[in-house]
Formats: sequence, C-alpha cells, structure tokens
Amino acid sequence: MSLEETIARIEGCADLLELKQTLQDYIESKGFSEFSFIDNSWHGSADPLIINSITESWESDYRSNGFLDVDPCLPLARSLNTAFTWSDVPAPVYAGKRKPGALRVMEAAQDHKYQNGLVIPFHYRDHLGAYYSSVCTLFWKDPAPAFVKRLRLDRYEMHMVLLYWAQRTIDIGTRTHRGGRFRDRDSRGYEDIYLTDRERDVLLWAAQGKTSEDTGNILGISRETVDEYIKVCLEKLDAANRTQAVVKAIYLGLIVP
Repeated sequence: MSLEETIARIEGCADLLELKQTLQDYIESKGFSEFSFIDNSWHGSADPLIINSITESWESDYRSNGFLDVDPCLPLARSLNTAFTWSDVPAPVYAGKRKPGALRVMEAAQDHKYQNGLVIPFHYRDHLGAYYSSVCTLFWKDPAPAFVKRLRLDRYEMHMVLLYWAQRTIDIGTRTHRGGRFRDRDSRGYEDIYLTDRERDVLLWAAQGKTSEDTGNILGISRETVDEYIKVCLEKLDAANRTQAVVKAIYLGLIVP
C-alpha cells in the first residue's frame, strides 16, 4: 500500500477491529510480523486501551513473567518523541548473580524468534498540561540485514503512519465517553484551524521527509524562514514536533500528501 492508500484506509476504519487489521496489513507489507499498541493516556486507569497482534505464547510469557515492569523499551519510549529500535536500547549491566529483568525480556523475545523491534512513542499535553503517552512496537522476525534496509527505506513513513493510526485508534476507542483527543485550549476541536499556502507547503515537504534546508532550496527561501513557518504550524496545531504537526494536518484534511 502507498502512503496515501494507507492513510485513506485508516481514515475509513469504523471500529478498532478494522484498525487492527489495517495496521497488521500495513506492517506485513513492510516485513514486520506483529505489533503491540498500548495507550496510557488516562492516568490511573486499570484497563488501558491495548491492541495487539502478537502470538498468544509471547503475550502469556510477557504477562506471567512481569515483563511490563522491567521492559527497557517502555521508560525510553516515555522520554522520546522519535522512533527507536531494540538495538538502540542500552544493554543492561550484568554484574551480580541475578540476571537483570531488562536482559530477561530481550532473551525471551529472541526465544520467540523476534530478531529486533521498532518502537514508536506518541506523546502530547492537553490544555491543562496533563501528559499523555502511548507506544506501539513492531516486531521483526527476518534476518537483521533486511531490518536495517527496511528502516533505511521506510522509517520516516512508518513513524508518520503509526502516529496517524494512533490518533484514529484513540479517537474511536474513547469516543463514547471521552471525546476527541486533539483539542484546543478552550476544549474545542480543530475544525477552524487555517493554514496559509506557505505553511501548507512546508508541511507537505516535511511529510515527504525533507529537512528545513531541503524545503528552503525547493521553495526558494532560507532555512531560517522555513523554521519560522514550522514554528507557526506547531503553535496552530498544538504539536510537539513537525512529525506530529504533519500527522494532525493530514488528519484534519489541511494537507494531502
């Protein structure tokens, strides 16, 4: 599926089951085997929104061994806005007789034939300053060189798709009693946001993975000017970074990649 086709399919999903299948089809087209998404947005919730396609045996091992409390990817995901791989996670120090929990998680994942994983965090703050966090992990079982090649080709696209998918998932999953997730500071939706032609231009090129310098060269303006346009877009869309701004703009129909 192309990026446009994937976004259109996500937008057309009516329920969480459709969203689950859509993401599974997308990640399989990129060579990944399974995914696991958890939304921790509602603080204190005993039943967070979890959607996954992992095997029953891996889910059983993960839960029964208490890996949720020692998984080294989760605290790192809470501190980052960018995607990372399991290989990027610092190796735990094994100094004593007892094996660190983080090491046990990684060894157990290898026992289930997972060679690596791509972890994509998703964060924002609401108008009251409350912090919200979700994370999605994509599991890879093929040889390592293929994983490296896939990231080189599609890392940025997959990050964008997952952010868009997460927004749609949370909206549908919380619609009946929570309302929309992206709200302005007066608790209203973003239906009335207006972007100028130039602001849309810089976001469209950002959606194609272009840097500020690349965009400046394409549009015939300076890198500093591009950064100023991006800054305005972040403010209008209440986004933490340009990737989130792009996702929100696509979601709201302000740009079409």
